Amino acid sequence: MKIGELAQRAGVNVQTIRFYEREKLLPPPPRTRSGYRDYSARDLDRLVFIQDCQRLGFTLADTYEVLEFHRLWSSPDNAEKLKPAAQRRLLATASKRLAAIDEKMAILSRLRRGMSAVVDVLEGRAAPVCPAREGRRPA
Repeated sequence: MKIGELAQRAGVNVQTIRFYEREKLLPPPPRTRSGYRDYSARDLDRLVFIQDCQRLGFTLADTYEVLEFHRLWSSPDNAEKLKPAAQRRLLATASKRLAAIDEKMAILSRLRRGMSAVVDVLEGRAAPVCPAREGRRPA
């Protein structure tokens, strides 16, 4: 597919795709005889993944690291060729990423509980409660 179709299907603009290519988040696609970029469904999946990471608040560097982990582990040959020192570095980075994801999930869970309480009150399913008193039981 051409860049315009890829952009439309992913919900981004063409300049975003070109930016991701310059930043090495998207590999350069093959070109048609007439010089147009020729993207695949795999490129669309990768672009959607990058956008998901961005929406979750990950930086481009974070996203690049996650994509690199996926590249290494998607091919058993790549994973087996890693030297012990490289494995330790990757483990430290992956553990750090996992902790960041867990932290974001905990924050989102708290925000969801709070928003759910607001919706319950506004829909009449619960009585309003002062936030300072929340969590206290009446004596």
